[in-house]
Amino acid sequence: MGDPRLPPGLLARHAASGRYQQRKLVAANLSCPPAQLQQLADDQDVSVRLQVARNPNCPLPALCQLARDHWFIQYEVACHPASSPRLLSWLSCHAKHYQVLAGLAGNPRTPVPAQVQVVEQLAQAGTVECLAPLRRLSLLSSTPPAVLDVIYRRCSLLRHAVLRNPGCPGPLLGKEYDQADRLSRVLGPYSISGAYGIKSAVILNPGCPPELLWRIVTTDRDISIRTAAANSAVRRQAEQVQLRDSPASGYTLGSLLRDLPGWDANDLLAHNTCAPETLQSLAEHYLQGDQHHQLLRIIAAHPNCPPELLGRLLGHPDPSVARHALDNPRLPRHLLAMYQLAQEQQAPS
Repeated sequence: MGDPRLPPGLLARHAASGRYQQRKLVAANLSCPPAQLQQLADDQDVSVRLQVARNPNCPLPALCQLARDHWFIQYEVACHPASSPRLLSWLSCHAKHYQVLAGLAGNPRTPVPAQVQVVEQLAQAGTVECLAPLRRLSLLSSTPPAVLDVIYRRCSLLRHAVLRNPGCPGPLLGKEYDQADRLSRVLGPYSISGAYGIKSAVILNPGCPPELLWRIVTTDRDISIRTAAANSAVRRQAEQVQLRDSPASGYTLGSLLRDLPGWDANDLLAHNTCAPETLQSLAEHYLQGDQHHQLLRIIAAHPNCPPELLGRLLGHPDPSVARHALDNPRLPRHLLAMYQLAQEQQAPS
């Protein structure tokens, strides 16, 4: 009875069988016609109705009927791809079991207001079983911002997961960074308050607003946080993300990063987590002028300096920049050999 190639006439005969095992197999058959599934939705055996609710071809009228059945059948209705938004909204107001609520929360067809209501109920329960579906929602990039906001407010254990979600609202990221920054200034950056973890989650979020990244680069007291924000800023520049809604509108974050005060850029470049992309981006800017030799020396000596960039810095007119590039262990051997050969040819005979 589970073979989808069986003809509809044979399925209809077995659907009228007195043995519930045969009716159950018919209800689970992927070729069972919707009219037959509608008839089996009235079956007296609960296992048959359960298979009807699990069948992807189950018609909407049958799903509406099954939504008033046992909770484990309601769960199948809540997860069913054919359930209409109106049916899911109705079910969100009448469901009591946490698994039904979890199914509603995870169904993309559930309207956002109903999804928010369901998430509120799961968060209020606070049990381990209820937190599992909320954690899945907090990690999905397709989760609506309104749902993420409820999870953040009601589930303190999932706040870091929400802050890492690309769909997390920008205002929420800015608000949490500001709170964490105030705590770190009072209690210290690595205190039990968890400020450092919150800042890191905000910076690493792909949806972090560019203007917030720039503010972190220029104002945060922790050099590791500023460096991480700078690395994210340069990645945004590579993706050609422009600053919006900021006083410096029209500039890329990468170009603003280049305008950092000398002492600030010095600290940033010297930090060992400065990404190769950041070093490359800043070096391209510094190589265009005749200043910033100190910063170029830091880049040339940096352990993350790209090998190709080291080759270019070997030919810099400032001997100290070339010397730092020469001493960098990341310098490829063939470039080192070429440099030594050129020096020997230039030496007086």
